[in-house]
Amino acid sequence: MEANVKCATSLVVHAFDRMNETFDVVASRTRHKEPHSNVYRVNFRRRWCDCDKFQTWRFPCAHAVAACMFVNVDPFTYVDNCNSPFFYSWVPVLH
Repeated sequence: MEANVKCATSLVVHAFDRMNETFDVVASRTRHKEPHSNVYRVNFRRRWCDCDKFQTWRFPCAHAVAACMFVNVDPFTYVDNCNSPFFYSWVPVLH
């Protein structure tokens, strides 16, 4: 997540729809590993981004973090429960 926050500072949110919680995030420079398009659609309701990392990692990608920063929302709000340290808590089984 720390790397995503750092990367998010170089991204720009151009358009957003507050009602549908969707954002268009533009990468100021494209990297060879990323798709050809440098505009990424982020949807907070679906926890989804065009880069596929938000839905795969189950926590905000750099594009989603940039959108969070744009609307002053804590990106940790969108971290899935399975990434919580409490999700994998050890529970003893009694026989």
